[in-house]
Amino acid sequence: MSNRHYSVKEQDVEKFNSKLLSISNARDEGDWKSIPHTHPFTELFFVSDGKGSFLFDQTTHSIYPGDLVIIPPYTEHTERSLPNQPLEYYVLGIDGISFLASDKTTGQIICNFNDDTSIFNLFRQMLQEIRNSQYGSEAICQRLLEILILKIIRSKHLIPVSINSVRITKECAQIKEYLDVNYANRITLDTLTNLTHMNKYYMVHSFTRYAGLSPFSI
Repeated sequence: MSNRHYSVKEQDVEKFNSKLLSISNARDEGDWKSIPHTHPFTELFFVSDGKGSFLFDQTTHSIYPGDLVIIPPYTEHTERSLPNQPLEYYVLGIDGISFLASDKTTGQIICNFNDDTSIFNLFRQMLQEIRNSQYGSEAICQRLLEILILKIIRSKHLIPVSINSVRITKECAQIKEYLDVNYANRITLDTLTNLTHMNKYYMVHSFTRYAGLSPFSI
């Protein structure tokens, strides 16, 4: 008889302030029109079948089975299937956390997990739990989400970013994302007003009310 024993050591893993808000599974059957929209929370969009494109504001990306699209709060987006290859996908709505690429260039991320079936299994398990609605289903889904987040960060070297769960305007979200990505660059009041097309006084006042401090204090 062979036996291998592994001790479990306590590791200092960052605690994520993430909360699962919703789970859905859909298949594009051509019975509704895909319209660009936004959400006040982060979405994880996982393609399980089909092919198509994903639209972020003015940019379009091809998507395939195994692709995971991370959509930051208040980012306009939608998906579209290719003819005769309808998309089937899972969508998680999560609050309290978003992600940046390792180079901090953008919060809009598409990564592929086609070679890691455990990612698909995590989405499927969460959907099954919430459908069955048995004792502890919501707690299990929350734990599965935490596993999913850790696997995403570990596999794709992403940077988790805590976000304020307070509903904010699209303009304040734009400012927050821009500051997170471009913090090392020189940012002026004109930079932010040109970004949001807002009045300077109103822009500073709105962001300060949301964040509790001026955009130039972050």
